[in-house]
Amino acid sequence: MALYHEIVGLLNWMGWYIVPFVAIMSAIVFFHELGHYLVGRWCGVKVEAFSLGFGPELLNWTDKAGTRWRLALYPLGGYVKFLGDADAASTPDFVVRAQLDEADRGRTLSGQPLIRRTAIVAAGPAANFLLALVVFTGLFMAFGRSEHTARIGYVEPNSAAAHLTTARMMLSHDVDAEAAKQARLALALDPRMPEAHFLLGEVAILHAEIDDAIAELNQEIAINPGFAMAYYRLGDAYSRREDWDQAMAPLERSVWLNPNYSAPFILLGKGYLKRKELANADGVLRHALRLDPQNLSAHYLLGQTLMQEGKVEEAKKEMAKWKELKGDN
Repeated sequence: MALYHEIVGLLNWMGWYIVPFVAIMSAIVFFHELGHYLVGRWCGVKVEAFSLGFGPELLNWTDKAGTRWRLALYPLGGYVKFLGDADAASTPDFVVRAQLDEADRGRTLSGQPLIRRTAIVAAGPAANFLLALVVFTGLFMAFGRSEHTARIGYVEPNSAAAHLTTARMMLSHDVDAEAAKQARLALALDPRMPEAHFLLGEVAILHAEIDDAIAELNQEIAINPGFAMAYYRLGDAYSRREDWDQAMAPLERSVWLNPNYSAPFILLGKGYLKRKELANADGVLRHALRLDPQNLSAHYLLGQTLMQEGKVEEAKKEMAKWKELKGDN
C-alpha cells in the first residue's frame, strides 16, 4: 500500500510539474523552429525535415513539398534540416552539396546570400519574441495585471507604530493635544520614527507656533528626506511669516518629489508672484490648475500673475472663473 501511495504521489508530481514543463517547452521550440522553417521556405530553401524532439521517431508525415514532419521520443528541443545540411545544427555537407546540380545548390541554406541566411537564422528568436508578445498580451487582456499592495496586518500594542497610528487618528479628528502626546510617545520609543516629527510640525502650525513647526519639520526631513509633504509644510511654515526666501527651496523640492499634488504648486506660484518671477509663477500655477481645475486660489493667483504680465484678457478670464467658483455675482 505504501508503494502504491508513493507511485500515485510521483504521478501526481509529474502531472503538475513535468508534463506542463514539457508541453510549454515543446510549444516554445515548435514556434522557434517554425520561424526558421517559414522564412527558409520564403527564401526558396528546401526543407528536408522538421523535428520536434530528438531520437527515435514516434510519428512522422511527409508533406507535398517533401518535408518530413517528425515527432521524436526525447522532447528536449527540435530542429529544421535544410537541403545540404550535414546535421541538425545546419553544418554544410560539402560532399552532398558537390553532388547537387546548380539549381538544387541554390536551394541549400549555404547557397543563399548572406542577407537571406541572416534572416533565416534570426527568424527563430523573432518567432519566440512574437509568441511571447501574443501570449502576454492575451493574458493581460483576459486577466489584467496582478498587483500586490502593502497592507498593515497587525500593529504591536504600545509600540512606536501604534502611538503614531493613534496620533494620526487624533489629528484627523482635531484632537491636537492628544495627537502631539502620542507622536512624542512614538519618538520616545523610536527617535527616528518616520512622520512623528511631521505630525508635531502639523500641530505646531495649527497653533501658529511657527518656530516650533520649522524645527520639527526640519527634523522630519533629516530622518525622511524623500517625504514630499514635509517639504511642503516647511515651505508653508516659512510662508506664514512671509519669509519667502526660505520658503522657496523646500517648496521646489516638494513639487519635484511629488508632481501630482496641487497645493505645493499653488504656494510655490504665490512665492514666485511675491518675488516678481512672473514666468515661473505662470508655469506652476497653470500646472496646479491642470491637477485641480476648480481651485479658487490657483485661479486668483494666476489672474494676478497674468495681469502683471500684461495679459489682460487672459487675466480677466481667470478672475471671472475665480468669482464664478466663489459664488459672486
